[in-house]
Amino acid sequence: MGKGYNNFMSKKAFHPGSYANQKRIKEAEEKEAALVKHEEEKYAQYRKEQELFQQKSLVSKESKDKLSLSFMYEAPPGTSQEVKSETILKKEIVLKNDQDIDPLPEGSLVWKRTRQP
Repeated sequence: MGKGYNNFMSKKAFHPGSYANQKRIKEAEEKEAALVKHEEEKYAQYRKEQELFQQKSLVSKESKDKLSLSFMYEAPPGTSQEVKSETILKKEIVLKNDQDIDPLPEGSLVWKRTRQP
């Protein structure tokens, strides 16, 4: 019972039928499947982007000029669209608290001058 060539060899580290080697094979196959799935998702996203640019390129000549650099002005994938800088957030907080402050376009703050009688 349990004494034989297959039982003996399946316990060796180099035998493909050993439990540890079967486990390694299964993990490697799962890793390969995950990698293939990830590559397919990336390719699908690439195709969508190319289709979008193709549709945009069918527009007029002025739009083509804008399209050539439009990727620089679009947010990268995976980021939220409404990201505000710290200076703008600080400016909004200060403006809510004090109405005597006039904001400049750069985000710096200037006090309003009030007339004294």
